[in-house]
Amino acid sequence: WAIGAFLIMYKGYSKAENRILNLAGCSAIMVAMNPMYAQKGYIPCSNYLHYSFAVLLFVCMAITAICFGKDTLPSIEDKKVRRRYSAFYTTFAHLMWVFIGLAIAVKLIWNNSGHWVFVLEALGIWAFGAYWLTKCHELRDTSAKRIAEIERQLKS
Repeated sequence: WAIGAFLIMYKGYSKAENRILNLAGCSAIMVAMNPMYAQKGYIPCSNYLHYSFAVLLFVCMAITAICFGKDTLPSIEDKKVRRRYSAFYTTFAHLMWVFIGLAIAVKLIWNNSGHWVFVLEALGIWAFGAYWLTKCHELRDTSAKRIAEIERQLKS
């Protein structure tokens, strides 16, 4: 619920990013509202909904990093810094794809492997958290530089 609420409340840099983040947030809430049932041989609708919304959540988070992570980079003048942020965003996005892919593979190969699926899902969430922290750092730095530049121009 908390992840979902934060994803919905966060305003994306563009309308498209905002929509993807809102979809991710709603998916996270739906994952929480449809818990997994562990009984052997019993797969209720809730399990399918949980899987579907979990995959949608990870896809939306990875799309955010891949498609929208680099939208703010043109405001960074230093090419080395811009390349470093770009590499971080690409790495985090790939990690999210890898973790959700492994979680799906583990679930399909070893049907009763909830522990490992949970670990892989958690690692995917951490990868998105690392992306988000890096993005916040980038935005804080570029905003501070823009504000200082505007103040300098106003004083001139």
